[in-house]
Amino acid sequence: MWGNSLSFQFREPYARRQNAVHLARCFAARACADLSPFYANAQLSEEFDEKNTTREPGTGTLMAIGGDVSRYLPGLYWLNFFGEPYCNLMGKDRLMNAPAHETQEMDVGVLLYLASTPEVWNTQEYKATESRVLAHLGDKYFFNRHDLSKETEAPDFGLEPLPRSPRFT
Repeated sequence: MWGNSLSFQFREPYARRQNAVHLARCFAARACADLSPFYANAQLSEEFDEKNTTREPGTGTLMAIGGDVSRYLPGLYWLNFFGEPYCNLMGKDRLMNAPAHETQEMDVGVLLYLASTPEVWNTQEYKATESRVLAHLGDKYFFNRHDLSKETEAPDFGLEPLPRSPRFT
């Protein structure tokens, strides 16, 4: 399994009192600069659920999908950080020139935003930007729940692929 993870969540009352988007952007930039992760992302929970959760037939158990970093990244979201392994794999110039809302070069990687705010994740404009960025970077680097048989590519982290569920091969 991939190393550690760091999660933080804004609850609605706090988000109303503060500019949560500004805080998330500042936190992500500082954390990525200080910690040099291989990859990081931020999104609304609804966007993650749409792209990376499913219910097991018969039991209705909610489960995450698309998390095998030995094969692909889990998806492209509102905020994405591509660290050194992904800059080497995809090309830092390609990442910086992606047709995204914004890209920001950092010593250790590239921050890429699909939109100015995560609330627009389900709009046609956002989805069009996401499609353009995926086409520019190469969708082979990303999980896609609608195309589970496609060939994918990831950096060699020395990890064994996760066992594949018969339902999600």
